[in-house]
Amino acid sequence: MNTDWTRIVGHKNNIEKLQQMVEENRLPHALLFTGQEGIGKSLIAEALATSLLCKENKNGVPCGKCPACVGMSNDTHPDFYRLVPMTKNEYEGKPEKSATAKRILRIEQMRDMQERASRVPVLSERSVIIIEGVETMQEAAANSILKTIEEPEGPVVFILITSHPAFLLDTIRSRCMIMEFGILSDEEIMGYLQNQGITEFVARGLASLADGSIGRAVTLQGERLQELHGEAIKLLTDLPIMTNERIWKQGEVMEKWSREDLKEWLGFLAMIFRDMLLLYTGQGTGLYNQKDNEALGRLLRKYSTRKVDAMLKLVLACQFRFIRSNVNIRLTIEAFLIRLKDIHTGGF
Repeated sequence: MNTDWTRIVGHKNNIEKLQQMVEENRLPHALLFTGQEGIGKSLIAEALATSLLCKENKNGVPCGKCPACVGMSNDTHPDFYRLVPMTKNEYEGKPEKSATAKRILRIEQMRDMQERASRVPVLSERSVIIIEGVETMQEAAANSILKTIEEPEGPVVFILITSHPAFLLDTIRSRCMIMEFGILSDEEIMGYLQNQGITEFVARGLASLADGSIGRAVTLQGERLQELHGEAIKLLTDLPIMTNERIWKQGEVMEKWSREDLKEWLGFLAMIFRDMLLLYTGQGTGLYNQKDNEALGRLLRKYSTRKVDAMLKLVLACQFRFIRSNVNIRLTIEAFLIRLKDIHTGGF
């Protein structure tokens, strides 16, 4: 639990705006934080929640010493509640054995939240409820909380968080004050990584691939993400000679990947296509794949600009399907690879 504004990297203007609204007691009862994953939205929501629950806050900054601040630090504050997307097993308190199980905000969680929102605050003057991943709400769950967000029964502030605001119902967005958080600069990400003991050379490479997200930069240190990045480049290298049998085999292998792996792999493909389009326009700076210029150069000889543009759109459509639907992974990947192959061999 982050209770300290100073731990947050970037977003200075938004943070100052939130602190001022807390100080002047004019914060709306429902906010929607939007922006890319891993840029600090949840950290900001936690710091804001602490400021709202602290009776001794000054200039929108919590004191860090009162019972409310201590309760937030220990994650035991009775007036604070957080919802996160869950699988059915996780909600029922069972271990989740499936790597491909889809996590959503369930209607049962919404009902639990509504009950919590109606309670009288115990320790602070209000309650604060953070709802993460609101784009995963199915329509029934979203509709069930509309009245609660618009007209809460008790003194409560809702902080909704999403990385995909376009997937939300208009009725949800219209009931919230929307605050957009931009991506972080490479320099901000590098500074954070170097403060964690990472060398400047490594930090620079991680920042270039992080797409403005500290969270992504941190996870990129893992061996699995490096493998997925290599898999993305290998696919585009092999695609021109890929047979249908190879596609079926690839689908069989990728069926065993977790949804997180698939999301990252698609993200790497999108980055590669974006870099290729930049290189086609003569721009060699600002590339995600700075260390893979040689591989990108080889790919440029195999794909025209129109093919790259069509493939990037296909990747984005596939990402959309994985986010919004509980799709059959193998069939979806096989269809995706066949379409990629069709674009390459077609008249683009």
